[in-house]
Amino acid sequence: MHRAVGAPVVPTLLVLLLFASPASTAVPYTPSQLFYSSTSNGSFAYLLQSTGTSQDASTEFITWDISGDVDTTSPSYNILMDPLPFQLDSQSPAFVPVIDQHGVIKMYVGDCQKALDQGELWQFTPDNNSSIGDGAWEKLSVKESESSDSVDAPNYLSAGFAYASTNTSDSSVYAFGGMCPFSNASETNWMGGANYSQSMVVLEPSGSRRTDAYDASTTGNRAPPIAEAGFTVTPLQATYAYSSSGEVRQQQDFLLIGGQTQDAFINMSQLAVFSLPQNSWSFVTVDITSASYKTELAVRDVATVEPRSGHTAVLSPDGSKVIVYGGWVGNTSIAAQPQLVILELGETYGGSGDWTWRVLSTGDTETTGGSGLYGHGATMLPGGVMMVAGGYTIPQSSSSSSSKRSAKQSQPNSQVYLYNITSEEWVSTYRNPDSIASQQDSSHSGSSKTWKTGVGVGVGLGIPVIAGLSI
Repeated sequence: MHRAVGAPVVPTLLVLLLFASPASTAVPYTPSQLFYSSTSNGSFAYLLQSTGTSQDASTEFITWDISGDVDTTSPSYNILMDPLPFQLDSQSPAFVPVIDQHGVIKMYVGDCQKALDQGELWQFTPDNNSSIGDGAWEKLSVKESESSDSVDAPNYLSAGFAYASTNTSDSSVYAFGGMCPFSNASETNWMGGANYSQSMVVLEPSGSRRTDAYDASTTGNRAPPIAEAGFTVTPLQATYAYSSSGEVRQQQDFLLIGGQTQDAFINMSQLAVFSLPQNSWSFVTVDITSASYKTELAVRDVATVEPRSGHTAVLSPDGSKVIVYGGWVGNTSIAAQPQLVILELGETYGGSGDWTWRVLSTGDTETTGGSGLYGHGATMLPGGVMMVAGGYTIPQSSSSSSSKRSAKQSQPNSQVYLYNITSEEWVSTYRNPDSIASQQDSSHSGSSKTWKTGVGVGVGLGIPVIAGLSI
């Protein structure tokens, strides 16, 4: 089932329907996930947003039609199947959503405090004939591989990706890290009151002919990153080669950025890379020479790329850079600075030089809604425009006492944001370059308005920072 919602009433309904209290066990929020997918009937952005309390949580599934024009002041959207079917008992489950090369969304769902066999894998396949991006969900069976060590159920604040080794194979689902709260954890000690994981779990189709059953195992067990949560995983551009049998084999790297441990945050000067099909880890050093690093919020240098959790990271269309946006540091009432920063990739990973963080001018990193955003979703649209939706805004701070604000004061984000990575500015309108409408009418191509507001700097206690990922 779905409901179509008109543009004039979007802001109010988004607040009421999409951005209620975040749901999880002790973890104060569940991140939104935003995906882009195209079908023969149009292009759509899919938002997964959890709502409700831990006792009555549900996850809503929202689509935006972005085949033509999108206006952030009144974007029309549709709610698909409210609520979604993957609810475990009355508890909010942990879930890891991914999207594969065919636009199929898969979700690894479960309770980290229970056995793997009580978890689930759900798959959403868009209907090519649907004008609103609707489709069908199906539940796939998951069992632990006989040759594998013990496999954990999905954790909160973990991240994953989909990967297919050839052009003919079905995609596997990978999920790394995350946190599992202790039974006595509370909102005041949620960050330290949990077990953290450094395991890479892979769900692979069972056999060459089965697409409805998946085997779970662990991989990449040699020299993984430190146990962490709240990081991002960004698929880099893949390379392809023909095998002797004529199959197209794929090699791809996946970049981990940021994150947190029980009592610290991962430094942004060293990043982890997971490579497939090698199933191996490597680490890269990123230049942050524009300023000396200071960990105390009271002496934050604007040219420093602060560590963060709850952010997003998306790859540019040419594969040369990653746009990192949002996140919190210290606690969820303090926005990591700068909120928007560009990572220039090294030449062996799609870039043209050394790995470097590029800090934009203050005016280019500002958005409406306060000093920051976290727990949101982001995706890259055709034409090099990053779309941001969901999550929670961090209010501007005007005094040091603001650092003691409770995370409950973070407000649900009811806006959609668009960032043009070519002009490096926030815009309020988007026109899909692949649409017929954009080819017939280009008169509005220069009418995008800047979408900006001041971003305040939170002042608070010192932040312990891990100097780098440990091997």
